[in-house]
Amino acid sequence: MAHVEESVVIAAPIGDVFDLIADYRHALSWMEGFSRFEILPGPSSGVGARVRAAGTLLGFSLETELEIVEFERPTRLVSRTAGPIRSLTAWILRETESGTQVTFTGEYHLPLALRFAGDYAFEQLVAGQIRRSLENLKQLFRPGAPNPQWC
Repeated sequence: MAHVEESVVIAAPIGDVFDLIADYRHALSWMEGFSRFEILPGPSSGVGARVRAAGTLLGFSLETELEIVEFERPTRLVSRTAGPIRSLTAWILRETESGTQVTFTGEYHLPLALRFAGDYAFEQLVAGQIRRSLENLKQLFRPGAPNPQWC
């Protein structure tokens, strides 16, 4: 099993940051490694909402379905996937003196084809994508940036 955990502090109110993370319509504006997010039939937000996501990893094109399994606005969003890479990922937010600390954690069960590269290599690759994603998210809230709710 591979584990990834990354954090950043964003100078913005916790509710605004959570709302952007939870709104998959804006995910391509800040998430690295993905080329498509499509909301599937059913609830459009909260527990039970499902999204089909596509991207590339280690040169492989991957498509997976994420399902929201926990939704506690504005502090916690957890999703699970059951595709080729099974995962349980969480976005955990908490208020700080300088804004909002955003922590991403992910537990990944790799298919045989990716196990050959090793959990450590996978962790490093995904951690790099998450660090870039968190930095992109932070930039959306920098002073003078367009309001991320309308990106």
